[in-house]
Amino acid sequence: MLRFVLATILVAGWALAATVLSPSTEKTRQNEPLQVVLSLLHSADAAVRAQATEALGTLGSNTRLGGNTAQTRLRVQQALRNMLTDVSPQVRQRALYVFAVSRVADAATRLTQMVLDDTDFGVRYAAADALVQLPLAQRRRVAPTLLTQLKQQNDRRYVGTPAVAVALGNAGERAVVPDLTEMLNSASITRRAGAVTALGLLGDQTAVAALRPLLKDESHVRLETITALSELGDQSLIAQLLPLPSAEGRHENAELFSAVQALGRLKATAAVPELVTLLQTTTDPFLQSTTIRALAQIKAPRALAVLETQLKRPATSVRAAAARALGHLGQPQAGQALIEALHDTADEVRQAAALALHELDVSLPETQLVSWLRSSDPVLRDAGIKATLFTVAVPSQASFEQVSGDAAIPATLLDALQTLSQDQDPSLRAQALFVLGVAGAPEVATTLRIHLEDEAPLVRLQAVMGLSILGVRTKLVYYIGMFHK
Repeated sequence: MLRFVLATILVAGWALAATVLSPSTEKTRQNEPLQVVLSLLHSADAAVRAQATEALGTLGSNTRLGGNTAQTRLRVQQALRNMLTDVSPQVRQRALYVFAVSRVADAATRLTQMVLDDTDFGVRYAAADALVQLPLAQRRRVAPTLLTQLKQQNDRRYVGTPAVAVALGNAGERAVVPDLTEMLNSASITRRAGAVTALGLLGDQTAVAALRPLLKDESHVRLETITALSELGDQSLIAQLLPLPSAEGRHENAELFSAVQALGRLKATAAVPELVTLLQTTTDPFLQSTTIRALAQIKAPRALAVLETQLKRPATSVRAAAARALGHLGQPQAGQALIEALHDTADEVRQAAALALHELDVSLPETQLVSWLRSSDPVLRDAGIKATLFTVAVPSQASFEQVSGDAAIPATLLDALQTLSQDQDPSLRAQALFVLGVAGAPEVATTLRIHLEDEAPLVRLQAVMGLSILGVRTKLVYYIGMFHK
């Protein structure tokens, strides 16, 4: 079942450093980043509108940039509501998450409306997933509406488990468990599958016994049951999934995908030999990526060698998944392979490799970073920026209580980044500006503000993002969308 998960930036210690601007110009300059973002919400480019929407969330709670005032919060909230009706599904999906984390009073009702009424399949699922960002009390209030809607689903409209089932599971209201358990006996495939999905997401262990018999149900219900039982941590499921099914046809292939995902969730060490064999033999990039993620979840040290070989696969998605998995595996021996992956031709792979090195707390020498940042090869400059980001960010293993004070960045790195902020390539300028913000050196404020008027919209937005975190130690647990091509 398709589920959309939006990755986030977790920022600790949001007490911003004192501004270097003069008091007479402070109020005007506080408004500059917000005006940049609001203007770009009307861009003809959906990608620009999507990132501008994301930036709204940062500005809405940023004291130094003028966001922590009643007037500014109202402007941000109204702008977010407008983006929820944008013609682009991509923009609506981005707005959903920002709207949810902004904790607007009627957010649960608005998200529920989009789960039920949005014309785009992906947006409906994104709205269902965004519900988990809301306080439990807000989510629980919409559970009765969602339950009623699930009971009204019928097989004529059946195209998979309805988004309303995901939303109901994410609502967190366990009082609906008896109704869902009764629905497992429905004659409707859609209702049975929906009830299974919601029970799995609710996390109520009392549902396990009622779900197990549905492993013998119609194929789609069975697949949803495998997912639900694995989400509930039912270890008895492992024996029923091994040996892994073949992938001879469409139905068997779906069964194999579900089994691999479930074994990963269950951290089934007994499955590692079969998963390694599958990874070495399958030619399906999606199945390769799914198997890589499962091995990473299990955290099997013996999978290290085979995961390193996946960094050479033809498919970009597979190489990126392998890089992320090596970071999650936690084996410092993977450092050299990940450093080599920083030279990959694909931006997605370089980004994943840099993040993995950060997770392993492996830093590159300053001289190497400077060499890359000043290279004539744009791929190396890009790799240098990504590696530098995680060099100036706090260690991935640090607790949030340890994240405080300004980041120390060598003058040679700072100078190289300042130079890159003038690069002819807008994507490199944008990345450099964000890293300058993470580095937190007060002298970069002028550079960031100059780029609020850059000719490239995404560069202007990254200048806003850089200003929003300037002077803050940033713990990058996981991030997405910082480096837009």
